[in-house]
Amino acid sequence: MSRRTTETQLEAFEDIKAELGERQAKVLSVLQVDSNLTAREIASLVGREVHQTTPRIRELSDKGIVKQAGKKVCQYTKRMVTSYRKATKAEVENFQKPEDAANIRMHMGVSFNPSNKQWVVYFEGKIIGTAPGYKSAGKLLEKAYLTKIRG
Repeated sequence: MSRRTTETQLEAFEDIKAELGERQAKVLSVLQVDSNLTAREIASLVGREVHQTTPRIRELSDKGIVKQAGKKVCQYTKRMVTSYRKATKAEVENFQKPEDAANIRMHMGVSFNPSNKQWVVYFEGKIIGTAPGYKSAGKLLEKAYLTKIRG
């Protein structure tokens, strides 16, 4: 990794960190160093109990700053559990709050019109097109949805 890339990442990290609470910032600092940790491992590294750090992980996840890295065996519990990582800059920039996505999804869909044997695709309460098959209707709807959420 180049020195310039590292400097840019640190600047972005400091910008995000300024908007966080103390415990959230500690969790993020730990994940900046090691990006494959369980909730209990994070708690141990920040000097807190797991019940004090799990809500911070969830809050950071809700902001799109922390992502699930996968599953791994926790070094403390010896159980297979979820591990976490810091989101990339692109993931943070493209993050959409779950309630925003749910609101968009409520106003979109497809329905079959038997008179012309076409699927009608609607998005945000408006008909945006028709398609001969269900799959092609889904692709049209997906394109409209992605265009909307990407701005």
